[in-house]
Amino acid sequence: MGIDVVFGNKYCQKPMKKVLFRGIVILLVLYYIGWCLCYAGNINPAVILDLSIAPCLAFLLFSISRKNVVALLSASIFMLCHVLYGIMNFIM
Repeated sequence: MGIDVVFGNKYCQKPMKKVLFRGIVILLVLYYIGWCLCYAGNINPAVILDLSIAPCLAFLLFSISRKNVVALLSASIFMLCHVLYGIMNFIM
């Protein structure tokens, strides 16, 4: 699936806009940096929020790029729950 996103898929109508693709890549890099910091022992509210928000925003950007309203709604609800869970269990 990931290769199809980058190089195109014969079943896909349009390739993803470069701005959205770059945003997704940046968010995933931030997410991986957050995990590296977490495993290194640097656990603070900024890292927790990074681990909660970055993947959700990547899902949102991907669903926007695909113009998938159902995925956008699902990703929005997931983001709200994921961020609230992270704040309530790890920051407070």
